[in-house]
Amino acid sequence: MQSEYSCAIYLGMREMKEETKIRLRCLFFRGSELRCDKQYIKGVSRLLEEMRLHEVISVDLEELMRGAGESEAAAAPKISDLCRLMEAVLEEFGIGEAESMAIAAAPSMIGAADAMGLAVAVYENPDAGIKITDHPTVLLGFEDIDFMYMLRIWQRKHKIPWKILETERCYLREITLKDMDDLFELYAYKGMTDYIEPLYERKKEEDYQRAYIENMYGFYGYGMWLVKEKMTDKLIGRAGLENRLLGGEYELEMGYAIATPYQRQGYAAEVCEGVLRYVKETLGYTRVNCLIQKDNAPSIALIKKLGFSYLESVTEGGKLYERYIKTS
Repeated sequence: MQSEYSCAIYLGMREMKEETKIRLRCLFFRGSELRCDKQYIKGVSRLLEEMRLHEVISVDLEELMRGAGESEAAAAPKISDLCRLMEAVLEEFGIGEAESMAIAAAPSMIGAADAMGLAVAVYENPDAGIKITDHPTVLLGFEDIDFMYMLRIWQRKHKIPWKILETERCYLREITLKDMDDLFELYAYKGMTDYIEPLYERKKEEDYQRAYIENMYGFYGYGMWLVKEKMTDKLIGRAGLENRLLGGEYELEMGYAIATPYQRQGYAAEVCEGVLRYVKETLGYTRVNCLIQKDNAPSIALIKKLGFSYLESVTEGGKLYERYIKTS
């Protein structure tokens, strides 16, 4: 089965360079770490089947060891043994380490995945009594884990930007430092910074975006994204989500800006509707805020059309904003 992800990991983005055209091809695990009473815990079988349908091979290292007569090693493997076996599998199938990832629940498997430089989803098995605190991705179960979830763990490891969502004419994805030229071109359009903050000078902006990618995207999984037109791959705006301290509590705020030549063509409404669906269906939030300056009549008209209601006036950074809110 040929999936939209199996051809190239960049998800069809023509702009990505040749060297980034790697894909997720192999998943390593140890069967006993994912079983309870000799059966896979709930969700694991479905996940492995999803990986297969997306042309990712799943390799149970314990089965390989037992098949090679290494039953004792399979029960209590050393990190070096697991690395040796993974290297042999990758060589046999012609798969690179960067195209592989692992699910791990025991220190030996975690150590082997780290030693190999693999993306790893750590499963905190409640029956093992081991608490994992030093890994960025810790799974407490598999009922809600699917191929896309695993793919994004792998992408984050290799600094490949997530494609967040698509609309009829656009797609939204995370920013990278390779986007700086396009970003400065976007902000140079007349009127673009009338209601949004301008960019810093080039070096400072790159430093800011580098930290933003690591801390905002890396920790929360959302942020301000790029808006690309599908037909041309041109950057036509930004849209996304930020955390804003309002009334003593952090609230989710939606922001958006469409390039001047693309305004009054329905792009802002189309993109914001996509973001709101993502908030509800993927992130599970039930409330979103928008802060808009009082004289920004087009934006106020738009969010009212999107179902936002006026709540209050707030002052942020010395500027007065109208706070609108949408609940679902």
